[in-house]
Amino acid sequence: MAHTVLGTVSNFSFLRGASHPHDMITTAAAMGWQAIGLSDYGTMAGMVRAHMAAKQAGITLLIGVCLEMVAEGKTTDIATMPEVILYARNRAGYGVICQLLSHLNMSYERPKGEGSSQAVKARFAELARLSDDVIIIIQPPAMPDEHTITHYRKIAAITSAPIYAGGYVMRDGRDEERLVKMHALAKQTGLPFVALSAALYHQSSNRPLGDVLCCIRHKTTLQD
Repeated sequence: MAHTVLGTVSNFSFLRGASHPHDMITTAAAMGWQAIGLSDYGTMAGMVRAHMAAKQAGITLLIGVCLEMVAEGKTTDIATMPEVILYARNRAGYGVICQLLSHLNMSYERPKGEGSSQAVKARFAELARLSDDVIIIIQPPAMPDEHTITHYRKIAAITSAPIYAGGYVMRDGRDEERLVKMHALAKQTGLPFVALSAALYHQSSNRPLGDVLCCIRHKTTLQD
């Protein structure tokens, strides 16, 4: 089985990723990974560049997208909601993901004051459009709460696509507590548990840029 780094994003994820797709790809190959899953937020716009870089570097590219979830009837207060990473298993899966993105872009009503460059959000019911040509990885909020398991079960009940529970570290001093909760969620829902990199840049020197982007997105400052 190929060693794969999952859950990476590029600078095509608005105000999140701090590295170009080709930098993420070539660095993964240089580090010895055999495959990389790129899943930008609400867009596949960087996949052409990623595909070209993967072919040149001799690494397998898993094409995907990450979607922020919102509760039915709401488009705000998503901090405690899970996100879903969708990876295409084949050409048909790629088409299904593109169709879903097109639907979301045409139907999603952005809250007043939210720019058009902000990523679209998805409601649970819209995941019913996915087939088993797509793999779903549920990416929980930074600190799962008592509602998170309900969201997991709702996703599992609404789609026939294979589902995995993801886990990641943030290096904020609470990773042990976080991983225990994430692993417990996977066990309680019977979902296979997979590790996510949650990588936002390809080298540490890009971290200052990543920090600034994060501050802009959260409307805060580095000092705060």
